[in-house]
Amino acid sequence: MRKSYAILEKVIKEKKIELVHSHTRISSFICDKLHRKYKFPFVTTAHWTFKVTPLLKKMTSWGENVVAVSEDIKEYLINNYNIPEENIFVTVNGIDTEKFSKDIDSTKIQEEFKLEKSSQRIVYISRLDESRALVAKQLVNISERLNEKIDNLEIVIVGGGDVFDEIKAA
Repeated sequence: MRKSYAILEKVIKEKKIELVHSHTRISSFICDKLHRKYKFPFVTTAHWTFKVTPLLKKMTSWGENVVAVSEDIKEYLINNYNIPEENIFVTVNGIDTEKFSKDIDSTKIQEEFKLEKSSQRIVYISRLDESRALVAKQLVNISERLNEKIDNLEIVIVGGGDVFDEIKAA
């Protein structure tokens, strides 16, 4: 953490960074220390809930404003960290159904990944890190049962991360 602090401090000073946005508990903790020293605006994004203990609560910094990926995360921040509601902004953490509608021509993608035009597909898109890949793993585990119930089924899992190779091999 000391090394990360020193590197971030150097970058912020040399590049004259005017705004810092953090996504993780440890990076937010470090950035908060720098924020207090250099007074730059500091924003975080809350993607998930964290274990709340007195020590972890003390180590958790949420910045001046927080982007929450859902209403339930917003409520979690208010209830567990006493963040004022007016400092939390909720964004949609989902898929743009107009941009990714069934009416979009997907011929090039179908050809690239050798997908059958007539198939029914389940497409799962996510970061495939151990902490976020449970749904992808469960989808792989039930794929044979799904295949028995759904004709011409293709399951497409999209993403990268530390368990990508494990999921690909399954």
